[in-house]
Amino acid sequence: MSNPGVSLLLDAADRYRIDTVRLCLTRTGTLATWTAEEYLDLLGACRQDLTTFRAALGELLDGCTADTEPYDPGETNRVQRLLR
Repeated sequence: MSNPGVSLLLDAADRYRIDTVRLCLTRTGTLATWTAEEYLDLLGACRQDLTTFRAALGELLDGCTADTEPYDPGETNRVQRLLR
């Protein structure tokens, strides 16, 4: 199952103008819907400005070699500083 907010955060150029995040729970027939602001709030995001949050994510992913290198525990501190 993919994270419903991934498209929201990865649309750095705001090409798709995503303003709502939806999660469909097919087993229960439930459709959960949040505005982008509510979704970030639920995540406990420190940055409420979506443009700034997208830029921080882009910076975090820039040069990402997750598929080619093993996890480096030092990255955790970098991620935490960037999200603050």
